[in-house]
Amino acid sequence: LNGQFQLFSGQIPVIKILLTKKRFKNIHHIAIETQNPQGEQVTYIPNLKIHTINKMFSGQNGMSGAGSTVASRRLMKEFRDFHVSDNYTNGVFEVELINENIYEWHVKLFKVDPDSRLHEDLEKLRQMGKEAHILLHVKCNDNYPFKPPFVRVVYPYLVGKPIISGGLICSQLLTEKGWSSCYTIEPLILQLAATLTEGKGAVDFHGDHRSQTYERAKRSYVNYLATNTHWSIPDNKS
Repeated sequence: LNGQFQLFSGQIPVIKILLTKKRFKNIHHIAIETQNPQGEQVTYIPNLKIHTINKMFSGQNGMSGAGSTVASRRLMKEFRDFHVSDNYTNGVFEVELINENIYEWHVKLFKVDPDSRLHEDLEKLRQMGKEAHILLHVKCNDNYPFKPPFVRVVYPYLVGKPIISGGLICSQLLTEKGWSSCYTIEPLILQLAATLTEGKGAVDFHGDHRSQTYERAKRSYVNYLATNTHWSIPDNKS
């Protein structure tokens, strides 16, 4: 690595650091060989710059996104754990930071209940040559994990019982009443996937997913409070 990168392993066992090239792109990335919770050796390539990975493993909190030390460390640990989980290695989802901000994630969900309408619609998207996944925007504040993250669907345009304007997902887990600080984002994502399929979520092939903005989802959140007082507005400024 020409002396440009020093990695501190922190709390997970790092076996080897490799400099690699991302598939189809002549861009160098770091590949990290480590172990998953079952003790199996795995390799993953986080979509991050070298200095960001260094901060993650060294326990530094100088990443983009202001917030508390508790929230930052918790989210860094969860982000690392995502990449060595069985669901990640089995292709259920992918996760990456938005603008290297540990408080904002993009989660691509590739697999849902194979007997669901949503699964059929994702297959149709694949056959149409389009992206066949559900893109979720997960945004936390500096009170995480004591308050739930804000989660919305970015892509595709979904309709169904659990979806309201802006791609907002209606789930008790995303409320202060239903959330617990012992929960983590990975099982939350899997539960939200179940909520989407059980609520008959489906792709609106004529809908424009670009209309599902964060601002629109927050307005939906505020409007929903009028009849559902157990929901609370996330205190994110942006």
